[in-house]
Amino acid sequence: GIRDVMLRLYNMSIPGRPERTQLIEQILPAAFVADLYDALVQSNPPKAWSKVANAIFFLDGFESLLDSSETSGTALRLLESLTLSRHRERGETDPFLVVLGTRQRDALEITQERVPTQPLHAQQTELLDDSSIHTYIRGLHAHWQQRIPRNRRYLALRDLYLPLWLQDFGLDDTRSYLEKLDAEMPQDARLFAEQKLVEAIHEVTHGHPLALALAAAAFQEADARGRSLNIDTFVEEAVSRHVVPGHENESIEHYLLDLFLRQLPEAERDDLIYCAAPRYLDAATQRAILQLASGSEAKRRWDAYRRLTFVSNTTHERIVFHPVVRALLRQLTPDSDPTSSYSLTHTRLQTHFQTRATQGDELARIEEAYHALALGNPEPAIQTGIDAQNPHPTLWEPLL
Repeated sequence: GIRDVMLRLYNMSIPGRPERTQLIEQILPAAFVADLYDALVQSNPPKAWSKVANAIFFLDGFESLLDSSETSGTALRLLESLTLSRHRERGETDPFLVVLGTRQRDALEITQERVPTQPLHAQQTELLDDSSIHTYIRGLHAHWQQRIPRNRRYLALRDLYLPLWLQDFGLDDTRSYLEKLDAEMPQDARLFAEQKLVEAIHEVTHGHPLALALAAAAFQEADARGRSLNIDTFVEEAVSRHVVPGHENESIEHYLLDLFLRQLPEAERDDLIYCAAPRYLDAATQRAILQLASGSEAKRRWDAYRRLTFVSNTTHERIVFHPVVRALLRQLTPDSDPTSSYSLTHTRLQTHFQTRATQGDELARIEEAYHALALGNPEPAIQTGIDAQNPHPTLWEPLL
């Protein structure tokens, strides 16, 4: 009876029992999915379900399950149960839509080249007409459908991923967001009608949604306490419980840094601070900063950096840090003492780009001048500016 089944399941779940792994990774996910299908596809489903509606599963922070050896098997088994059922392999459809939220590009071994990852309308979708949005979505869906095998029995999880990376807000999005916050406040407590403040907040947050929400909340809470807030120091304010509950004892700066840095092993987090010194990063520059002797270690580090969610791949060989992250990291190494890590890093970078410039890389001259300025030496920048006065079109664009 039911009692015997429950007792059996309890015994299987005891830590150390050999059946525990099978229970967690196979039996429970399968039972969960079976219950869902029983409610959805039987001839007399409960009234709560509609055969023409999608059942959406939103699994946020999914990478935390995959990062643990104890839960990764269960996580993948659950996904397979939800998305690779027998009727799907027969080409039939169902109302399940699984949305996975993750901060890691490679959490599900998704390669960025498989589908377009820079949607034309990722920003300002709220301000575009429906026709443009629908055209984009149809194109994205058609591109994704081309990956599906003709014979559905060969479906794999990697075929079903449709990555959509969330982009930063544009200025219009920032303005729209702040206007909505104002609309929720009494008339005498509205802060964001002033265009200069909106532009200043957008400039310092670069439209990063979480940084924007934290900045806006910091201004609102400071105003409620009768304080004025400097836009350049808002990161020193406490995290608002209305934005991120449970972190009120942390500064915005500390909270954001911890959030971004947890994508790296703890032993490698300090290295990221030094890698934020150059304006862009490639494999050779990273290796020069970290003084990596091993080619395999250098490749591993470079591959790991390219997958971080707070970097953008400007080309296949070059990445840039998100401006918010770079600004926060650079604040951790402000010391200009000649023996400090700050000075040593910029010295290495100046030497590195100087070598590249002598090998014919003209754009490296600009980076050499940038790091010389960081060390208090304006001469390379002055000479580069003088040279650019001559017919030298390759220098003008990066200088401007």
